[in-house]
Amino acid sequence: MIPPESLERLYRTFYEISPDLVCTLDENGIVLDVNQRALDHFGYSKDELIGNPCFDFIAEQYRKTALTGFGEMKKNGIGPLIELLLIKKDGDTFFGLCRGSRISKENENIGAYLITIQDISPMRAALEKAKHAEVQANERYDELKKTHKTLLMLEKKYENLYENSPDLLRTIDLHGVITDCNESYAKNLGYSKEEVVGMKIYDHTAEKNLDNMKEVFNSWKNGASVTNKEIWMKRKDGTIFPALLSATTFYQGDQLGSNTVIKDITELYEAKKKIEENEAHIREQYEDLQDVEKSKEEFLAMITHELKTPLVPIQGYVDILLIEKFGPLTNDQKHRLEIIKSNTKYLMKLMSDLLDVQKLELGQMNLNKENHDLADIIREVTENVKPDIEKHNIKMSLHLQSGIYCVCDRLRIAQVMNNLINNAVDFCPKENSEIFIKLHADDKNSKIIIKDNGIGIPKSKIKKIFVKFYQVDTSVTREHGGSGIGLAVCKGIVEAHNGKIWAESEGEGKGAEIHITLTLA
Repeated sequence: MIPPESLERLYRTFYEISPDLVCTLDENGIVLDVNQRALDHFGYSKDELIGNPCFDFIAEQYRKTALTGFGEMKKNGIGPLIELLLIKKDGDTFFGLCRGSRISKENENIGAYLITIQDISPMRAALEKAKHAEVQANERYDELKKTHKTLLMLEKKYENLYENSPDLLRTIDLHGVITDCNESYAKNLGYSKEEVVGMKIYDHTAEKNLDNMKEVFNSWKNGASVTNKEIWMKRKDGTIFPALLSATTFYQGDQLGSNTVIKDITELYEAKKKIEENEAHIREQYEDLQDVEKSKEEFLAMITHELKTPLVPIQGYVDILLIEKFGPLTNDQKHRLEIIKSNTKYLMKLMSDLLDVQKLELGQMNLNKENHDLADIIREVTENVKPDIEKHNIKMSLHLQSGIYCVCDRLRIAQVMNNLINNAVDFCPKENSEIFIKLHADDKNSKIIIKDNGIGIPKSKIKKIFVKFYQVDTSVTREHGGSGIGLAVCKGIVEAHNGKIWAESEGEGKGAEIHITLTLA
């Protein structure tokens, strides 16, 4: 028999080494006692907690729930399982699963209550992550929540903590012989308590985990801390289950022993396994989608190329007809041929842009980089678009700093400038139209600005204009049309030169600026 004073120390030890946060309250909810794990978790000293109302450490929106649960506990002797948002000393909060029961001595109510708290914040975080991974995450949350309902069901004082604990508890000596266990331990493993006492811890360890159990046992004997070590346990019928094992040391007289707390985590293990399987399935689906996306891009590139092929002879024969090689044309016929030519030119531009987008996205655009004067490229482009500029009565002013060289693909940078200038033309007003182009050096970079006094860009849409197929306003009628891919091509080409491109605008009706930076040679 264990002497009464040793028994008191034994149960006090279990109070202190409980893996849960444990405190004792009086009839008014005033803190009478608290274990070290709770002090460490909340960040208070014992003097700071004892004598204060427990409700001061509960978030205000949860205090009504706590008061209701406390009332039921006083009425029934045992409180409901409730989830509360608790406040630490440093102001941080965490969610805890709480349950309490009345402490009695020889069926006498001594006006005190034992409360156990389990921090489920990590579980909630895991569940939030699972919600994004699978529609059934809410169901998984409930499963995970059930696995953590390992709370102490106590109706008596500290002596009953060991026997009535829902966790599997056992006491062993230095030889690994079980000297005592609680009812939960015996029942879970399929034994009577009488059968368990005298057996060795290895008798209840799964064969595949014997070496691990020996390592944990030797670590404890050598003074190491044993907390939440995963061990596979073995029942009397041979079935095995995963568990978390925590052990502490106590002295029974001059004899050294260990109190061990074992948590059955079968439900948690199964839930984790399901989450991992679902994540693997999602990864597999994602890889399949990537393959489909790649096939789609390759197919679009092929179709775009094939659509471009018949446009070449159409454009050629229209030019032949316009020079009246096959006979004179009426003005009406010439007008319609000009419409065909204009639309053919637009389609050729659209096909070229689509091909460029696909090359950029597939990483297949080859750049012929050489050292070029950016001012020469800009002048050449503006000279080519001059007829279109004059047609629209647009005033263009150039402010180009000479001698700014950049290692770039001349044709691709010219393509970017041509796209941006035509884009500015599209959005210029019908009267008093102006386009301003500036080139200057800034530290290690060259900077190009194309500014117009057109319709502008809403600030909420500035970041989207370089997205493929995006249009700021699909209702805007423009002479040159628009597919929403020209700016995407510009962005891809500039970034392929390790440069940056962005837009600025004060809002609708206030014009827009496109900025480009390229590294100086």
